[in-house]
Amino acid sequence: MPGAPVSAEEAVSKLVKSGSNVFVHTAAATPTVLLETLANVAEQRDLNDIKTFHLHIEGPVPHVTRPGIGKRIRDKSYFVGANLRQAVNAGLADYSPTFLSEVPILFRRRKQLVDVAFVTVSPADKHGFHR
Repeated sequence: MPGAPVSAEEAVSKLVKSGSNVFVHTAAATPTVLLETLANVAEQRDLNDIKTFHLHIEGPVPHVTRPGIGKRIRDKSYFVGANLRQAVNAGLADYSPTFLSEVPILFRRRKQLVDVAFVTVSPADKHGFHR
């Protein structure tokens, strides 16, 4: 049986520490609530040197655009969309052009380390599975 649900703040506070590498789910599945929570938790708990990375995220990016957050969180995108273009051009976020087919190689060869993954899933069924 699955454990009791936890809030976004509880999950992020428990899993993300200073120095964490956080993979963020992509495109329409961007977990925007977790990105907002990450920015809040990083400020509240004085976390630093957090790195987020992703293929392409949609929606608001408070973990990049919030004033002063750059000293706590650094974002790296393998594909840049409109929501991050200005931050990348201003040097507030990184862009590493990468062929989509090469992204899994970054993980397998440990060129991109992952400590925490922010992903969007469907609600759990009665057995705790996300389908």
